[in-house]
Amino acid sequence: DRDLPTLNGTGTEDYIGTGWGQGKFAHDYQGCLIADTLTREWAFYRYHVPDPVYFKNECRVAIQLMGGDMLAKVREYKANGASLIPVTVGVENDLVKLLDKPLALEDKSFPNGWVNFYRSDDVSATAYFYLDTPASGLPPIAPVAQRSAGFKD
Repeated sequence: DRDLPTLNGTGTEDYIGTGWGQGKFAHDYQGCLIADTLTREWAFYRYHVPDPVYFKNECRVAIQLMGGDMLAKVREYKANGASLIPVTVGVENDLVKLLDKPLALEDKSFPNGWVNFYRSDDVSATAYFYLDTPASGLPPIAPVAQRSAGFKD
């Protein structure tokens, strides 16, 4: 993996198997065991047992982080400090593409409709690996401070 990621996901909903929307569910290899709509926190899992991802030294994964809501709510998210970039606005039977012609959310001419936007989420991953023979030459695990640098309290 030099130029492109090993896995390139279209978004959490597709990746964890809900297709649209997010709520509590559990299956053998994917699910959402925490779905708190009040705090807007979810915890998903996806095990690649039936579709393993093989790698030798490293694995890079990219996932699209997008959200959507009506303009008034998106402006509220932004006012409350959310990091977001509007991508499209659905107005009646039209789709306004904002990446081609950017427009600030605060602009009075911003179309009133459903706004899709890039967002920033906290995402974590765990990779399990299996050795073909016993080995003890693994490096020591990094200190907690180093492993958790940049995490929110």
